[in-house]
Amino acid sequence: MTYPSYDEVQDIRRELKEVGYQNWLHSDLFTWQWWILLIAAILPWVIWGYLIKTAI
Repeated sequence: MTYPSYDEVQDIRRELKEVGYQNWLHSDLFTWQWWILLIAAILPWVIWGYLIKTAI
């Protein structure tokens, strides 16, 4: 049994990274779930800013 060389492993890792990126780009980005997560990440900051502004 032979083991792959370090360079072969690195090539496979680069290829896997590229395939994962392409999958994310074509299957996950800008779906409705992506928009919900974006809103969920930004909305608390907007609410916090509004509450701080009205409290002062």
